[in-house]
Amino acid sequence: MRIATSQLFDSGLKGIQDVQSGLTRTQDEIASGKRLLTPADDPASATLIDRINQESARSDQYLRNIDVAQRDLQQQESQLTAVEDSMYRLRELFVAAGNAAYGSSERASIASELESKAVELQGLFNGQGANGEYLFGGYQGSSAPFVSRPGGAVEYRGDTGQRYLQVSTGVDIAVRDNGQALFEDVPAANNTFITRTGAANTGDGNIDPGRIVDQAAYDAVYPDDIVLSFDAPLGQDSFSAYRRDRNTGALTLVSTQAFAPGSPVRLAGAEVRVIGKPALGDEFVLQSSNRQPLITTIQRLAASLRATDDSEIGRAHV
Repeated sequence: MRIATSQLFDSGLKGIQDVQSGLTRTQDEIASGKRLLTPADDPASATLIDRINQESARSDQYLRNIDVAQRDLQQQESQLTAVEDSMYRLRELFVAAGNAAYGSSERASIASELESKAVELQGLFNGQGANGEYLFGGYQGSSAPFVSRPGGAVEYRGDTGQRYLQVSTGVDIAVRDNGQALFEDVPAANNTFITRTGAANTGDGNIDPGRIVDQAAYDAVYPDDIVLSFDAPLGQDSFSAYRRDRNTGALTLVSTQAFAPGSPVRLAGAEVRVIGKPALGDEFVLQSSNRQPLITTIQRLAASLRATDDSEIGRAHV
């Protein structure tokens, strides 16, 4: 078999190119520190490497989640410890408030400290984590969950969600508790109510937290709600009070009254104040409840202390 000169040259050139290609690949492997430069080099090994990379990335995410969870839980513990410390002082004030020997000046002093404690607790309830999100707002971490209304009542505007973080395969831990469960849904000793401002209101009126001044009279209407409707039954500055059946929603007229901003309104054993100027058609609700928010409890005791006179009946009422 005769071999042409050109074939001989081509064969030699191909050998040189193969060696050069192999050298280039070896240099690339050394530079990258990898044996596999493309999946085509070894498909089975490439699949294994991809799976290992995914597991490594997942483990790194778990470690980051653990770090976030630890920071959030430590911050919550710090906030709740501060709340607990405040509760010890509040217990002392509650006991002192029942001292029948105290006069109006002593009761006013206790009321002032109670009001300061309510503001302090609201600040603790609005505590923020290291990333700036509110700790006790449920899923609503971007805005303060406890907001004061102009009437003095504090509303919870978070939700009932509880945040979890995955820290391992199939393992989730709770890293946030919502303020509704912690500070709002506190079992009440007696039937009570929570004041609400109508969502469709257009005026600048607001309602305070209110209080119960005659438990027996209030128990007689519980669990129905009481609705103050500014429907002007006696003229522009007047309202109607209705009893609303909790099951059917049916309204029963209780009374019609003249309205003076900030003056106490008493009905069915409850007392509330509406401040500002409600518009025609505005409503305010005394929503019956067997639970009472912590801050509301403090505010109501402070209001009762300020409203109590130095008579024997007044001191007994506290």
